[in-house]
Amino acid sequence: MKKNQKFTPKKITFDDINIEGMEVTKLSSSVYKVGFLPGTIVETAPTVNVWLVVNGEDVHIIDTGFAEMTEGVMQVAEKLGTPASVLITHGHLDHVLGVHQLVERFEGIKIYVDSKEIEEINKGIPPYPVKDENMEGMFEELTDEVVLAAGLEHYITPGHSPGHAIFYHRKDKVLMVGDLFITTDTRLLPPIKRFTPDMNESIDSGSIVDEIKPRIITSSHGDDLLYTKDLYTQLAYFFRDAD
Repeated sequence: MKKNQKFTPKKITFDDINIEGMEVTKLSSSVYKVGFLPGTIVETAPTVNVWLVVNGEDVHIIDTGFAEMTEGVMQVAEKLGTPASVLITHGHLDHVLGVHQLVERFEGIKIYVDSKEIEEINKGIPPYPVKDENMEGMFEELTDEVVLAAGLEHYITPGHSPGHAIFYHRKDKVLMVGDLFITTDTRLLPPIKRFTPDMNESIDSGSIVDEIKPRIITSSHGDDLLYTKDLYTQLAYFFRDAD
């Protein structure tokens, strides 16, 4: 693979879906990204992405984004199949504020996140949703069985949050990294420092990309890029503090 080769996802449109600022792209045969452009939802917010993973007739939603995003995400999910579950990378508010709408729209759907994230969500302290968002009891523990049912694998990558998870579609070689990284179309960058309690731990967790060796890396905040063996090395060299 040539150095700095860029990945160009296929943009998808639907005649009867028109949500301002929303872009849908097809990353692989089974993985779609629903992205909202910077400033669309919150004036100061960067790009916010969530994913839809098609497994047979089922569609599994990875993260919800802000509540203002959820109607668009649900409409696209319904076009692709039957929404079956919601898997959450971590409990920060820009990843979970749409859970109430999903539960109301899709009867019996369950929301899964790592148990350490459930503990933090229940505290109601930002950057997790505050108590007024009524998040207690909305989540069930993320397990291997739940993830496998979605056709995925998952890895716990603490640092940005205690139970941060990333999801890998092995057949399509697509790695959905949540906030483990911010991404450009050629680089991995660390997550936002003010929301990352242990930056070195987060960067160390990022070494998993060199074990997985995906084809495509896609993040919650940024562009999609092709994996190369120097991506993580450069991230760690420039951003990890010496012990």
